[in-house]
Amino acid sequence: MRQLKRQLALIKSRPVRMATYVAVTSSAMAPLAQHSDAWLDADTASPPTDGYDEADPATPAPTCSVAVALAALNALALVLFRENCGWDAPPETRAVAFAANPCGGQLGPKCVVRTLRSR
Repeated sequence: MRQLKRQLALIKSRPVRMATYVAVTSSAMAPLAQHSDAWLDADTASPPTDGYDEADPATPAPTCSVAVALAALNALALVLFRENCGWDAPPETRAVAFAANPCGGQLGPKCVVRTLRSR
């Protein structure tokens, strides 16, 4: 909850628009969704429900909701990437574009090496 409050404070205080905030919540009425530029529905409840929509009601850890949020954001990232470099761009062009803007970790360097080897 502390992290959410910090994030909301950051969103509310932004003097200059530097990014688009996309909330991934189970409700458009959630405070994070209300203060974001866009909202993705990540509701995991399916009627009839006992009021708990995670994998195990005995444990309070988020399970289903995390998986849904990850899938929604992964799909959004893919769509934005393809929109940026062209939906019909050949794989080589997409690999170069990805290598130029890596998400961090080990994927970026691997993509650069693969791209250079294929030339």
